[in-house]
Amino acid sequence: MKVLRNTLLVLLTFFFTLSVQQFLFCPRFNFQEPTSFSGPNIYNPYAKADSLHWQKANLHAHSNAWHGFTNGNGTAEDIWKAYDSLGYAFHSVSEYHAIDKIHAGSPNYIPAYEHGYNVKKTHYQVLGDEKVTWLDYIMPQTLWNKQWLLNKLSQNPETLVVLNHPAIRSGFTTNDLQYLEGYRCMEVLNPAAQSFDHWDAALSAGKPVFVVGNDDIHNVFKTSSLGRFCTVVNVAEATKDNLFTALRTGNSYGMSLMKMENETLAQKAHRIGNAPQLISLQVVHDTISLQVSEIADEITFIGKNGSELSKTSGSSVASYTLAPGDEYVRAVVSYADGTSLYLNPVFRYSDMPFKVSETTINASATLLFRFLGVVLLTGWAYVIYLILPYRLTRRRMAYSGWDGNNFPSEAY
Repeated sequence: MKVLRNTLLVLLTFFFTLSVQQFLFCPRFNFQEPTSFSGPNIYNPYAKADSLHWQKANLHAHSNAWHGFTNGNGTAEDIWKAYDSLGYAFHSVSEYHAIDKIHAGSPNYIPAYEHGYNVKKTHYQVLGDEKVTWLDYIMPQTLWNKQWLLNKLSQNPETLVVLNHPAIRSGFTTNDLQYLEGYRCMEVLNPAAQSFDHWDAALSAGKPVFVVGNDDIHNVFKTSSLGRFCTVVNVAEATKDNLFTALRTGNSYGMSLMKMENETLAQKAHRIGNAPQLISLQVVHDTISLQVSEIADEITFIGKNGSELSKTSGSSVASYTLAPGDEYVRAVVSYADGTSLYLNPVFRYSDMPFKVSETTINASATLLFRFLGVVLLTGWAYVIYLILPYRLTRRRMAYSGWDGNNFPSEAY
């Protein structure tokens, strides 16, 4: 019984300390209220795109790591070979809190890891950093927790942070995405969750966030799961710098393919290699003109809060003229075989298209909550001090035979 009580006390102390560290010691922030895209200028992410330079990328994949403790099958080399055979120009191995160095000398090598070991799967893809940030908050995270982690993960200006699968377990809420800063891309396409509501929530709040699609593969030998979701980037040469530039400026789009069982790797490579692609997207005055390489089932233009603005059927071209109230417009191109292209938004701006809201630490609130945390930890330590000595003293008394008043005769 005593062992059980002591074990329970240790666990309570552990979780109490974690709670104080997460909810009271984490900095508080001054978040600015969301402001929609506005201004006389229109940003076109595809203004410099060359239809001959589209390359495919998968930046989220897991192998057998951490001695099998995490979910992953195959080696990092198996992942490289699989995506090479599919004709991908970029593919990174993104273990949990570990950076794989295989093929580190290749020009298309991308240092990557997936950050997060919390219960809600609030995960981030950290691309380009050479060291792992271990700080995380295990319990369901507050908006302040998430912003503090984004600040930590994006300290290195060479790093590109992606919000991974935000819709899974509500790791990120649509409300979060109205305020969070410090990232430029969102993994909208993931086999476990499609996060279009989250993407539109960020865009509707005036955040210049661009789409990423990944297989999030955990078993490289399962061919049907390979090449289902990818990011198509416009780069003349497959280098890390070119990839990051394309992702940061939105000169890319997401693509999804129908899942096919019993498809060989060669058949999958043929299907991916012959998938339709964007030819051009131009903005003249306030009119968007879009052309794709094959006749689509539907081309849909989508605006604020995910509302459908216009739809064109059975064509490889489509256009849409922005109304005065259209803050951003993105396009989805759908095909009968299940292939879809998800284009990045065209949006309004005044002077700088990538101007971000200033999110500062609220020093007084942070100090107040940390003071409260110190008080609670001190109080808990005092409770432990009162409990443990009493138990230890009673145990010594039992061993010595002392009843608290007289020593036993053999003690003289």
